[in-house]
Amino acid sequence: MNVPFRRETGLWFLVASAVIVWTLYYGQMALAKHWALITGMDLAHINQAMWSTLQGIPLKTTTPTGVTNRLGIHVEPILLALVPLYALAPKAETLMLVQVVALALVAFPLYALARRARLGPLEALTFPALYVLVPAVHNAALADFYPVTLGLFPALMAMWAFWQGHQRAGLIFAILALMSREDFGLWLAALAVGARAWLGRPLWPRLAFGGLAWFLAATFLIVPPFTSGQESIFWARYRFWVESPEVWQQPEFLWPRLRYLLRLTLASGVGWIWAGGLALPALPAVGLNLLANFELPISFESYYNVQPVTFLLSASAVGFGRQPVVHRRVGLTAAVAAVLWLHLVDGRSPLVPGFRPPQPTPHSQIAREMAAMLPHDVPLSASIPLAPHVSGRPFLRLFPSIKGAEMILVDVYADRTLHPLAMRQRLSELLTDGWGVMAARHGVVLLARGAQPEWPAEFFAFVRSDRPPMCRMQLTFGGKLELQGYDLLGDYWGRPVVRLYWRPLVPLQEVWQPALLVVDRQGKVVMSPDTHPPVTLLWWPTWRWVPGTTYVVESLPLEGPSPLRLLVGVGRPLVEPATRLRAQDGRDLVPLVELVRRGRMWWDEMPASEHLENQCDP
Repeated sequence: MNVPFRRETGLWFLVASAVIVWTLYYGQMALAKHWALITGMDLAHINQAMWSTLQGIPLKTTTPTGVTNRLGIHVEPILLALVPLYALAPKAETLMLVQVVALALVAFPLYALARRARLGPLEALTFPALYVLVPAVHNAALADFYPVTLGLFPALMAMWAFWQGHQRAGLIFAILALMSREDFGLWLAALAVGARAWLGRPLWPRLAFGGLAWFLAATFLIVPPFTSGQESIFWARYRFWVESPEVWQQPEFLWPRLRYLLRLTLASGVGWIWAGGLALPALPAVGLNLLANFELPISFESYYNVQPVTFLLSASAVGFGRQPVVHRRVGLTAAVAAVLWLHLVDGRSPLVPGFRPPQPTPHSQIAREMAAMLPHDVPLSASIPLAPHVSGRPFLRLFPSIKGAEMILVDVYADRTLHPLAMRQRLSELLTDGWGVMAARHGVVLLARGAQPEWPAEFFAFVRSDRPPMCRMQLTFGGKLELQGYDLLGDYWGRPVVRLYWRPLVPLQEVWQPALLVVDRQGKVVMSPDTHPPVTLLWWPTWRWVPGTTYVVESLPLEGPSPLRLLVGVGRPLVEPATRLRAQDGRDLVPLVELVRRGRMWWDEMPASEHLENQCDP
């Protein structure tokens, strides 16, 4: 299909413009997510491995349990090729930006493959558009950092080069993809089988054998020497198929995987059904996701599905190219509608109603300032959200592991990787075992041996607030406590978080629970202060509250079946009706909001007649 040169150039310019805009938007969002302390242990693993490489110890890491080198987790030689770039700015932010750029570049070969499949220029533009809209790609760009994302561009370039008959270029790109992670060996083997008509009789069996050999060698020969258990730490995800094969028959195991396959089909354009064997390169990644023993791989969160979505989109371009024009246009229209629906339900962009990008907070700024003060040569244990910010050092453990550490940096206020009760108990044990508080601010504490085991006043700054609540009210319970209002927020994963603003009216002698009680549609308690204790009530109980001071009781992220009904009250404990204080209208539990989930977001849908008299800022 011949297209005037100027028009073709203009279409490539459109693709390039979309790539630049997407890179800028998700690049700044990835940095904001990191600065807001939402990145975690995987970024810490790889950043330490890269930092160690700069120090002359290739890929050494101390953060994972039972692993001494990044090669004990995955075989990713492409990390060594990144060292010169990383050396210009040796920090985690560099890796996150590299990931965003690598994912954005995939739009170019995807468009080229669609044009090679004899789709019209505007039809071919559909595929980079679908790619940048799929939630799986957003979440991969915003994930910690995974070298597997760097292999997608060379993988598609290899497919395009083989189809063009450029076998040498195809081999070079295929090898670059293999360097991104060992499971690209399975991709290459599947590609060789599915695209043998492109490759020619002598080449396809060699590529199939080479890809399979790379995967097996990396998994069984390279990884084991770097692990204390002499096997990949990922085998635990799949061993249950041998130990408990009856699991796959259970509805709670099967139905989420069936929903996953449906979402994956909608996200990948459907056209791969007509692509024959060219859909095979996605099969290894889909299989690994389906067979894993936890839910994250079968969601579009994190990076797990950027591989299958990308490979299936490329196969869809080929499949639609084989269809009559009318069928093709109907199919492409349906594919765009399906991906737009997925985007609006589960995406991360300004197009999604109610979406709020992650933003650094005063607390995260304080935590990063404390992290930046630590010398690089001090053996350290750190909370998982703080670990990426202090991972440029020879020795790092992930709290609560402290073996070999000389200092411990913990975020009590915002760390949700450890239950608040377990966090409180662990720190109490450390203070009775020779550790002391070297520095502490706004819920972040630095411990060292020999320091004073006393909590400074600055540590407890997170329990108070000088700003008014977003939703203001005056609700008094038992003449003792006044609820001044609340904030209804959401965390990065879309889970609701509620901040209650309380003011004691008199000195409180007892330990009260001024908090939320969360119930389901049937009125059954889903979350309570006993099962999900607010951090404020653990560290600053009500007997320490001073009359006239405003205290913020922030809930843990709320989870449960939609809808969730949020009730507010004061009890000792709150779940016991006999201990509750009554509000001025006689109720011991007052409805606050009712939340209904749509996609990732939760929306307040309480009938107006039941809402408290309050004034909320927009």
